[in-house]
Amino acid sequence: MKRNVSLSSIFSLVLLAALTAGAPAPALAQAGAAQADAAQADAAIHAAVQAMARTNKQAQLWKNTGKLVKKAKAARKAGDFAKASKLAKEAEMQAQLAYSQFFEGKARFTADRLHRAVGLTPAQREQLKAIDALSRRHEGYKAYEMAERLKAEVVKGHRVYRVQPGDTLGKIAAREYGSAQYWREIYRQNRARISDPNVLRPGQKLLIGAKLAD
Repeated sequence: MKRNVSLSSIFSLVLLAALTAGAPAPALAQAGAAQADAAQADAAIHAAVQAMARTNKQAQLWKNTGKLVKKAKAARKAGDFAKASKLAKEAEMQAQLAYSQFFEGKARFTADRLHRAVGLTPAQREQLKAIDALSRRHEGYKAYEMAERLKAEVVKGHRVYRVQPGDTLGKIAAREYGSAQYWREIYRQNRARISDPNVLRPGQKLLIGAKLAD
């Protein structure tokens, strides 16, 4: 009987030791999770601050963006890491939207001038459609960059036109730009080649470029 009690006691001690050894595991897991949450909150706040700094160089931030970051930092200090991350991500999103909206406006202004331009090639018209699509997707900076490249191409790009018998600047303008009223644009582009806008020689080479709307 004593032997049985002794074996039972030994078994209990072994079981207790095993349970005691395993007790800190949940606490360690919780501590690790808290550290991960804190790191995530710090990263979110840092990303928001960086986005705000980038936007501030070009455009105005939304009124609420700075307040969101302050609240995120306060939540981080109080140990509410989930709230801190949520607020910081919202602030970052607002900063990114403000940045995109600024360049969307610039892209739309340039695109509007290009839409009203005369003499664009089919390829340039396709580029203009792509710019409009980027603006609709709120990819403001990409739309702006593409619009500026296209504008530079339109302004600098010219093709050679050989004057035909009976041509006048008005007739060429009507054929190339859709209206004779743009004859002055052709004259402006070819001042070094045209001494008298009323006199053209058959075979004479003129540079014809797109006319960008004012």
